[in-house]
Amino acid sequence: MSVIFLSGFSVQACQAGLWIAGSLVAYVLIAHVAWLVQRRLGSSDRAGWLKPVGRAGSWAFRIGVPYLALGGWPMRRGAIPASAMGWVGPGWSSWTWFEMAGRGALVGLVVFVGLVLARFYVERASRSRRKPMLIPEPSGLPWWEHLAEIAAIDVHWAFYWAGMAVVLGDGYIGLWAGLGLLYLESALDPFRRQDLGSPVRSSRRWQRAALALGLAMVFLQIGNLWICIAIHWLLEAVLLPLSFGYRSAAQMLD
Repeated sequence: MSVIFLSGFSVQACQAGLWIAGSLVAYVLIAHVAWLVQRRLGSSDRAGWLKPVGRAGSWAFRIGVPYLALGGWPMRRGAIPASAMGWVGPGWSSWTWFEMAGRGALVGLVVFVGLVLARFYVERASRSRRKPMLIPEPSGLPWWEHLAEIAAIDVHWAFYWAGMAVVLGDGYIGLWAGLGLLYLESALDPFRRQDLGSPVRSSRRWQRAALALGLAMVFLQIGNLWICIAIHWLLEAVLLPLSFGYRSAAQMLD
């Protein structure tokens, strides 16, 4: 994994820490403001613009903050090195890309099998309690918009992983510390806490949390964000139809 390792405390580590802390605080504040606006407007006709505006704002935040932390164009003197975030330059040969894609696909396959097994045991437990299995809802977005959302999410995740690697001076420990901050961010998000009250929406939230863990392992092995985005998109593209396949089979058995 291409990560800069720093010995002791440095200016760059301090800058990266400020970017990470600022991002976390800004995310939580923006989420709570949006939450209050939504509650104030309720289900009125005026609230129709909230979803597209909120989605665009989310993309801008998740991509914009890492872009600024990288130093902007041409991303040479930022607080976080571009290589640490997985923006691999022209130094990789075609064979290296092929090798890393194969390694990432192998780890992604392990993650996929783990998610499917976890869902199988959840389904078994639900049947034993005579409760319906919780199936994630479709996102309702066009494929290209869904791909853009996944790319923005992965950039946001890699920003935390790489930023904490710079702060702590260790790529391995920093990645898991960054993953912990992502889970903390989710816990402080009022929209995600609201989703936990819905069985179907909470299932999708838990699946996204498990994917964050799986993608962290992929990123740790290959350090290439482009390949991670492709694997993430493939995992979600396969898992969601598989979920509805499970539901159709359960309905046929009933």
